[in-house]
Amino acid sequence: MVEVLVAMVLFTVVFTIGITVYVNVVRSGFSMSKLKATLLLNKIAMDTKINRRFIPESIQEGTISIDKQIEDYNKDSQLVVIVLKAYDANHMLLAERKELWAMENE
Repeated sequence: MVEVLVAMVLFTVVFTIGITVYVNVVRSGFSMSKLKATLLLNKIAMDTKINRRFIPESIQEGTISIDKQIEDYNKDSQLVVIVLKAYDANHMLLAERKELWAMENE
């Protein structure tokens, strides 16, 4: 009889741990909107550097809004930090990208 109780307690503990891991993976896992936002941030970062468009701006791409900020790095005008943040329609953060860029003869 004791063996059955121990087996049931072990089964319950293992089942609870399994459900907890599953819920955490599902909640914080892969989503197409996060992937799309990350790819969009990469594209905007590349366009910013190629076109030398180092100005703060907001960009709307479908349901995703991008906030671009340009900041001096350690008060050095030759180094800037490009900060890009992607938000969904509910203004929840989907993706973020920060990149240090050297301004050569701008």
